[in-house]
Amino acid sequence: MILGLEVIRLLCELIEIPSVNPQLASPSEPKTGETLLAEFIAQKLEAVGISVIRQPVVDRRENIIALVEGRGDGETVMLCAHMDTVSGEGMRSPFTPIVEGGKVYGRGACDTKASLAAMLASVLKSVTAGRIKKTVMFAATVDEEYAATGAVALRDWLRGHSEQLGLPNLCIVGEPTELKVATAHKGFIRFHIRTFGRSAHSSQPQMGINAIYRMAKVIPLIEKYSSEVLVNLRHPMLGTPTISANVIRGGCAPNVIPDMCEVFVDYRILPSQNPKDAWMEFKEYVMASPDIDFQVEFGQPEIIDSGMETPDVPSVATLIKLVSEVLSGVQRVGVPYSTDASKFASIGIPSVVFGPGSIAQAHSLEEFVEVEQVEAYASIIERLIGDE
Repeated sequence: MILGLEVIRLLCELIEIPSVNPQLASPSEPKTGETLLAEFIAQKLEAVGISVIRQPVVDRRENIIALVEGRGDGETVMLCAHMDTVSGEGMRSPFTPIVEGGKVYGRGACDTKASLAAMLASVLKSVTAGRIKKTVMFAATVDEEYAATGAVALRDWLRGHSEQLGLPNLCIVGEPTELKVATAHKGFIRFHIRTFGRSAHSSQPQMGINAIYRMAKVIPLIEKYSSEVLVNLRHPMLGTPTISANVIRGGCAPNVIPDMCEVFVDYRILPSQNPKDAWMEFKEYVMASPDIDFQVEFGQPEIIDSGMETPDVPSVATLIKLVSEVLSGVQRVGVPYSTDASKFASIGIPSVVFGPGSIAQAHSLEEFVEVEQVEAYASIIERLIGDE
């Protein structure tokens, strides 16, 4: 219970430090990103004698990395959670945490400062008590909510130091999974599609070529691809891939025939799909349609992330057994969204997504996490890395 009290106090401290991703901040919010939070975490680690690596990533924002040598079984566990949040605009109290009704409210409460607080509190307590069994790599990353540059930089650092340090036997990425252990998640591809026409005065539309009308022939093919092709691809935990056109832009004035129209497409893929191949196959499908007898431009994917599937290895089995013991049962699931875990899995680190809170609360105007889940999660992490 002492750890439970400590972790909730620490969670409240983390919420009080705004760490809104600068790309997502409202005009009234600071654009400093994770800078203050990273320094706070670094000072907490250094206060108990843990050396800290401040890894520059983007715009003077830094990942915090700490390595604590274990004295037990020789395995290394990586604990990783991101520091950035989405905007708190519109919330009643985004950066003043409220603890009531067995819940902690505030921006980042579940996504993902609860995981961060529990991981940090467990490391601090275990080190202070001299009870670190496994070697622990603790990492707090930047920019997960926008472009995942923090996870990419950390992945590259891990790969560059693998000969010296070896790769972790297990990586736990803290995200709100309601304490279910996610061993698979989808990847995604985001890209633009553009159609072109010829401008003319709208009083003489026959003199121009309407790019919006052309795009109106492309959009149904996106839906059709889902129902004809993607429905045939299936993962036992993730279901089928999905694709959707989520932003559309075209035209410049109500009295001008538009000469360009574009849509922004989000394509969620399975771990078995290669992102670039999936993008190319979709492009070929659209261009093969007899309705497309005009130029269609497919922009190169702006963001690509592979899906993740966790191998059945002893380190994962150990975690699942421990979760089952603490919670009197465990659910192993797949999640439809993407996380930092895929970056680490891509270099051979067995990775799971596991944390307190629900994804339904993430980014919401009433974001919260249940105190009981945070305390249980901290207990699991403490038992995993420390002596029984």
